[in-house]
Amino acid sequence: MKFLRAFLAAFLGQQAVACPSLLGTWQSSKEQSMEYNKGFGRATEPQIELFEQIIGVLKLTYTDTLIHYHAAKSIMVTVNGKQSDFFSRT
Repeated sequence: MKFLRAFLAAFLGQQAVACPSLLGTWQSSKEQSMEYNKGFGRATEPQIELFEQIIGVLKLTYTDTLIHYHAAKSIMVTVNGKQSDFFSRT
């Protein structure tokens, strides 16, 4: 038990030091997000079809006091042959 506590303290302490600051503006990565979604096999084909069209456009700005969601342009997406207008709400 002592070993486990020592290991967790050392591991969690390292993680806290290794974490970079989130302050700044971030844009989602289409490649990394799609790799994650396909890798876990939980998304259905229509979901993957939608994700391929909308992922990679989200932009966030983190400050000390707030998170700002940048509005994305409205786009037309096609899922199962049906077109729809897709827009973000902030």
